[in-house]
Amino acid sequence: MDVSKYIACAVARENAEQDMINARFASMDAENAAMEAAAPPEDWAPPTEQEIEAAGTGITAALAALHRQRGNAARRSSSTTRGMLIALEDHRNREAAAFHAWLARQEHPPIIPLGVLAQAWRPRPWNPLGAVVRESVVFGTPAAIAGNCATCAAGHLTSDAQRTGALTGKASLPEKKRPDAVDAMAVVIASRHPESIILTSEPDDLTAYRDALDEGAGLPLILPVDSVGLFARGETKALR
Repeated sequence: MDVSKYIACAVARENAEQDMINARFASMDAENAAMEAAAPPEDWAPPTEQEIEAAGTGITAALAALHRQRGNAARRSSSTTRGMLIALEDHRNREAAAFHAWLARQEHPPIIPLGVLAQAWRPRPWNPLGAVVRESVVFGTPAAIAGNCATCAAGHLTSDAQRTGALTGKASLPEKKRPDAVDAMAVVIASRHPESIILTSEPDDLTAYRDALDEGAGLPLILPVDSVGLFARGETKALR
């Protein structure tokens, strides 16, 4: 594993110097802006109000069931890993779109760890993740829509990296799986919230990182992405 990424740098002391630095990324930024402004495919349509309301009714019922079963409050933030973003990229996945749309209207918007967004974002004529990003907290960036969440407003701590490194060394991952700092960091971010659910296409891996945390408040639940529809219909059996 290459851990030699250590950066020595200087401060830009004039606006012109900073402008030159920013110009290096101008073409990338323009490409990303064009993707967000592009017209979606003809067969794309956002989730309807009926679909969003149905998802909300089911999610509320599932959270209420959790409250009865585990004594947890029936209000949770959600954090996503790359698998959920891939599901949201698929404009045919109506269940994932309605799930996200409902969560985006709640007190705490969904969270996308910065590293997860980097894994999922790719150039294309139209990128549906543009809207998802605007409706979410990209953890580690200034969070204008973080609401009253002090954790999201504060962003990363040095201890986040230290905890992530500890988890990659302690977690009992499935056979042939290598430690993944982005996945472990998602668990750390979620566990800094009093209650959270991580949506992922790799539930075994994320569960291993979660189980390597010390027992106590703030342990996130894990929901496989392919069970989002069931959860949005009020079923909790897929949760770990």
